[in-house]
Amino acid sequence: MLFLVVILLVVAILSYIIPAGSYDRVYDEATERELVVPGSYHAVDRNPTTIFGLLMSLTLGMQNAASIIFFLLIIGGMFAILNGTGAINTGMANVVRAMKGKELLMIPVCMIVFGCGSAFCANFEEFLAFVPLVLACCLTM
Repeated sequence: MLFLVVILLVVAILSYIIPAGSYDRVYDEATERELVVPGSYHAVDRNPTTIFGLLMSLTLGMQNAASIIFFLLIIGGMFAILNGTGAINTGMANVVRAMKGKELLMIPVCMIVFGCGSAFCANFEEFLAFVPLVLACCLTM
């Protein structure tokens, strides 16, 4: 946490030091993206952050990411309960025992499961919650 606070303070101070500038942009119909016009850099008025803006950025950032934050907290709590009861280790031991001699098959199966999660359930940052499960599987194998 201290590391994040230091980075936030350094970036706030740099907003007073680094000159502000901007590039012109055009919308490309073919790729349906906004592209930067090369050589169009020009200086703009500085708009450094204030103490109030700095403090508000923390709360606004947390509000914008609230769904992900609470999802990870709930899933993290669930994994803590499962780990405390030993259910994760027992389940992974059963999976590894069933896959004895075919451990390499676990890689494509996990890739397909997580790929379907990304494709059909829009899981991206949420996969952080599954790291303990994958680590338990790796340690058990």
